[in-house]
Amino acid sequence: MNRIQFMSELNALLRDIPDEEREEALQYYNDYFDDAGEEMEDQIIEELGSPKKVADIIKQGMRGTDEETTEYRETGYTDTRFEDRDMPAGRPYQKYKEPVDVEKVQKSNRTLKIILIVLLAIFFGPIVIPLGIGLVALILGLALGIGGMLVGLVCAMAAIAVSGIICLVAGVIQLFYHPVIGLMIIGLGAIALSIGVALTALFVKACALAIPAIFRFVVSLLRRIFQRNRKEAV
Repeated sequence: MNRIQFMSELNALLRDIPDEEREEALQYYNDYFDDAGEEMEDQIIEELGSPKKVADIIKQGMRGTDEETTEYRETGYTDTRFEDRDMPAGRPYQKYKEPVDVEKVQKSNRTLKIILIVLLAIFFGPIVIPLGIGLVALILGLALGIGGMLVGLVCAMAAIAVSGIICLVAGVIQLFYHPVIGLMIIGLGAIALSIGVALTALFVKACALAIPAIFRFVVSLLRRIFQRNRKEAV
């Protein structure tokens, strides 16, 4: 069934109601078809149901027995099922909404951010700047302290190795005078040298692995902070 057949059958079914009401009802559904467009014709017919069903609804509305779907008002016949339906574009009652200027909004937001940053700098600058300097000094102090401690450990391990070498030399010399004492000194020197060399090698290897990793982590962290601040500023 198409629109013409639907409206013709509906017109025939409404012959028993006053002409004025019939014309208003037919005009209402004709306008509804016009608003929906030809491409929606089949869907509208499916939503409305059969012409007999629509005619019964109209008649019930006139008698006031189906208040949920039909209603007669001062402006004429109204089918309340379609009051909330979005009508197609081009209707006179549709209000034109002015498009939002996205670029203008972004510029406005950027200006507000700059003003906010300036105000924060004015009010919190005297507190934040000294605090930042103190934190930087603290970090540098910790870095220098850790560096000094590492250097001290390396020197201590190197001293153990050097003392082992000295003991070896002294033990060799002592062999000519007191062989037993010389052997003992050589043994102690060998042990000290082995411990010093082993600890120094392990410590240097650990530093070679840890220091670059720590440096990369700090650089990555600072880069993320600066990139985030740059994005927020933009």
